[in-house]
Amino acid sequence: YIGKYVIGLKREELKLSWWNGFITLLNLELNTKTLEEEFPVKISRGFIRKLDVKIPWASLLTSSMEIEVTGLTV
Repeated sequence: YIGKYVIGLKREELKLSWWNGFITLLNLELNTKTLEEEFPVKISRGFIRKLDVKIPWASLLTSSMEIEVTGLTV
């Protein structure tokens, strides 16, 4: 779940888009504390301008999920 890595993201905001198979999130602030706890990195601040996720529900076993990050700043 992406919510633990992003500050202020609410699960309710994702429900409608999630089932359509397309999610676009804009202007996300990264939760640096969580990232530092789970990965060997030191980040003072981090932002993602745009995050696109495509989930091929109809062909989940044969197709790949796609994640595109645009404008990553750390």
